[in-house]
Amino acid sequence: PPGDRRDPQGGRPEGPIRASYGEGGRRCARVTEPRSGQFQDLPPGESNDGCTATTPAFTPDGRLMAIADSCIHVTVWDLSSGHVRRTIVLPDRVSASGARLSPDGRYVLVIVPGGGFVRADVSTGRIVEVPGALAEGNVLAPSPDGRFYAIGRQDGTVDLYDARSLRLVRHHTLGDASQSM
Repeated sequence: PPGDRRDPQGGRPEGPIRASYGEGGRRCARVTEPRSGQFQDLPPGESNDGCTATTPAFTPDGRLMAIADSCIHVTVWDLSSGHVRRTIVLPDRVSASGARLSPDGRYVLVIVPGGGFVRADVSTGRIVEVPGALAEGNVLAPSPDGRFYAIGRQDGTVDLYDARSLRLVRHHTLGDASQSM
């Protein structure tokens, strides 16, 4: 990419590679087809100078890609059309775990400081903040059917939330902190 650095990349097996980079206060992304080497630069999303990208997240069908900028922006691209679907400005900084997309692509989920998370509606940009526990979150994942969100915390606990009501439905205590789900 023409940017001054490359940030994390992601892709699906047997699929194109997506890379993102920051350039002049914009979050840019490129899709590269490994077999042919051809690439497509996607339109940029908002970002701030000095913010790096987190690893891209995808819907299971590969239609949408979301990348958080480690500051307060999350950009969602529609990969079938190549357009920015929405750039979401969060109320607080994004955690290092980045953004996750619900399986249906309706929501972006992001862990924020204070142990909570934010759910943003991709269509409207509406943000709902869900307060958390005392421990910071390490990782957040929606269930494959989209009915629940799980957040693993630094203190070795995992909280399970109902995706509709955003209410805590179960609290688990593990031996160690969750690093991935």
